[in-house]
Amino acid sequence: MAERKLKFISKVLVAILAVAVLVTLLMLLRSWTRIIEERSKRAELVSAMKDVIRSDGELGLFGLAGIPVDNVYKGSGGYYVADGDGLDFQYSGVELQNMNVYSKCAGSVVHVSVYEESEDQLSQGRLASSGSGLAYSRDGYIITCHHVVESGTVIKVSFSDDSTVPARIVGFDKENDIAVLKCDKELDFDPIAFDASGQLAVGQRVFALGNPLGFDRTLSSGYITGLSRPLRNSSGRVIMGMIQTDVAASSGNSGCPLLDTRGNVIGIMFSAYTSAGNYQAMSFAIPSSTVLGIVDALISTGRISRGWLDIVSIPLTDALVSYMGLDISHGLLVSQVAPNGNAARAGLKAGLQQVKYGNTVIFLGGDVITMIDDVPIFDASDVYTALMNKAAGAKVSLTVHRNGQDFKLSVQLVERTDDNLGWLLR
Repeated sequence: MAERKLKFISKVLVAILAVAVLVTLLMLLRSWTRIIEERSKRAELVSAMKDVIRSDGELGLFGLAGIPVDNVYKGSGGYYVADGDGLDFQYSGVELQNMNVYSKCAGSVVHVSVYEESEDQLSQGRLASSGSGLAYSRDGYIITCHHVVESGTVIKVSFSDDSTVPARIVGFDKENDIAVLKCDKELDFDPIAFDASGQLAVGQRVFALGNPLGFDRTLSSGYITGLSRPLRNSSGRVIMGMIQTDVAASSGNSGCPLLDTRGNVIGIMFSAYTSAGNYQAMSFAIPSSTVLGIVDALISTGRISRGWLDIVSIPLTDALVSYMGLDISHGLLVSQVAPNGNAARAGLKAGLQQVKYGNTVIFLGGDVITMIDDVPIFDASDVYTALMNKAAGAKVSLTVHRNGQDFKLSVQLVERTDDNLGWLLR
């Protein structure tokens, strides 16, 4: 009896011990799992922090923590968050951000010089123009403005390593004032990235990094003061979707990058403008989304194919609407249609009543185009907007007003050339 009882107690103790060992093992396993998870999370966090530092600098970490860079300073002991007076700081967070943009991007900015061809083979011709450019790829493609390189025959590009090499024009787009150069130089760095997302806002801080008045790699800062601006360039072409800024820009800045606070290219500086000719009031940049489409096409084919309507037309004005007694107030009045052209075959009708209009002659009574695809037509800039990304040979849907009725026509576009740009009277 006693022996049986002793065996029972032994079994109970063994069971209790087994349970205790199992519980201990489970607790250890749980602890080990938690340690492994924490290490994994810590490794992921460290990797993410390193990515942020690589792309945005140390200030990017403060931004993720919700700390304004204005409150971040750097001294001999590292970074500080200002919460009182009396601290001796060397640089503010904003200054550090500016410095980070400059150090990240300055190497990609080049100086473009254009010379007239010299009859004397031992000397250089007269300097015709100079401006800025941006390294686009490691194999020597350079982006600049077309007006920088159109006035001479000999082009030279100077890099941040003090080397100067000849360059040739691969292709250009007068309409958006963009040119692509190629020089025989293999770059030993990766050019700065483009941000073509279009996520821009008025009030956003931006930088221009170029060569104003011949001073290499000068950094200017300011803010975006307007978006989607149409701007007429010196050759009379309207460039659509321009970024307007108050960044100080002078002669020589054309072709330089417009940068955001992360050092990404959001545009190519085009010009500075005031009615008095003072090059300090406001400046403009061609958006990255426009630039990238142009540059890739120029590198591939050397040209840009754009579509246009083979008609002579004029945007309606209040005077024209009143004179013709129209029942609509906006649109593109079709004055003439190219004989046997695409628009004529599609059924578009020209005017018959000849009248003097300013310094030219137009014909009244024709169709009025009120919409091209989904773009309402109010003025000349709307025509450019509607056809901006349309190639020759593409078809567009025209909403046409005739005799008080609206209907649609499908018209195939012709190649846009310097000559037929004049078909749109302005």
